Amino acid sequence: MRLDSLTIRQVRNLSDVSITPNPEVNIFYGANASGKTAILESIYLLSKARSFRTAHIKEVIQHKQEYLTVSALINTQENKTVSTGLKKSGKETEIRYNGERVKAVSEQAKNVVVQTANPENTTLLTGSPKDRRKWIDWAMFHVEHDYLQVWHSYHRALRNRNALLRRGAKEDEYYVWESTMADTAKDLKSRWQKYLDCLQQYYQETAAEHACAGVTFSARKDKQKNDEFLEHLQTTRSSDIKAGFTQQGPHKADFDFKVEGRHIGTIFSRGQIKLFIILLSIAQAKLLKNERGVTPIFLADDLTAELDKKTVNMLLDLLYEERMQLFITTTDPGEIIKTNQESSLFHVEQGHVKNVRIDTENNA
Repeated sequence: MRLDSLTIRQVRNLSDVSITPNPEVNIFYGANASGKTAILESIYLLSKARSFRTAHIKEVIQHKQEYLTVSALINTQENKTVSTGLKKSGKETEIRYNGERVKAVSEQAKNVVVQTANPENTTLLTGSPKDRRKWIDWAMFHVEHDYLQVWHSYHRALRNRNALLRRGAKEDEYYVWESTMADTAKDLKSRWQKYLDCLQQYYQETAAEHACAGVTFSARKDKQKNDEFLEHLQTTRSSDIKAGFTQQGPHKADFDFKVEGRHIGTIFSRGQIKLFIILLSIAQAKLLKNERGVTPIFLADDLTAELDKKTVNMLLDLLYEERMQLFITTTDPGEIIKTNQESSLFHVEQGHVKNVRIDTENNA
């Protein structure tokens, strides 16, 4: 999968930008706040109809404008050229793919598959359990086609049980929803563990002998076993009624990333955390490519920051090896350009983007 053309209008300081991306490597360089990250953000918007930088879309829409648009020609996994576009205001979102209106954002996320490695990804380690649940939900959504159906089934049952708790329903009214929660909770946790085991293998292969190679992934274990969750819901009902909501279950799950039993978020430096996040993102992309036959578009924001040149070169070799279309931002393109790699270089300044010639002699 790749972008053959990209047009961005009214996204932050990008008023009207049209780009013909390189099918392999695209490097965007310029000063801070020039608009580099907004280009990656626009591609992410086209896929997920939201920003990876903020939950408030009004911050993304250009000042004094009512909406933003992002459109592209995409070469699909089946090697077909398809047009797609997004128009988003503070109140409405319109997505089109191949001339048809897309009803659900989840459909578009499969139409335009992106994998990101950006500073905001560090919330996987430093953020809340909710951030980690979002991470695994995104991953599972792309790896298992029916995951979203199971996820919706669990959360629908959860909402209905919570409604019963708040109005003090009769005991027999709970059974249907609690049974559904128990069945789907077991399914979700089984899928999570299977995915984490598979991702662990890809991560170890990707990280190899590097400093972050020893990281292990796992879901935190519940006090009760899977087969006991229905009974647990029944016995904790009185406590949940007092709380007004269901206090335990997959909707409260958390995930651990450890080295020798210690959480890496508390012992890794900022540079090590960034390296881990990028290696993990590459491993996820490899898993998606090998297990599902989908090659994502890879977005790497501010790749060189806080990493030494040797580490940057190692990461670039790993990324180039996967033959994904890459969009990389940096303040110093000389650290990224490789003479043996097909690349396009774009200079970004005050919201204007210019394709510039790569000086291969000075970057050899």
